[in-house]
Amino acid sequence: MACQCQCKQCENCSDGVDEQMRFLDGYNDEQLTIRLEQAEARIEEEQIAIRCCKRRLQERGHTVASIA
Repeated sequence: MACQCQCKQCENCSDGVDEQMRFLDGYNDEQLTIRLEQAEARIEEEQIAIRCCKRRLQERGHTVASIA
């Protein structure tokens, strides 16, 4: 998601992908593979956290909106 500020520096930003791609240009293939594995592990951990938090809230009587 693009930031909502109006500064000159950010006026052409989108979602940080271009900046991240430039950063990753300095990585070799092994480093990219390690970075990918680390990112996937964090996503998996966060998905578990989401499920657990939803379950706990539901157990406490809350209606929890679905996250796509």
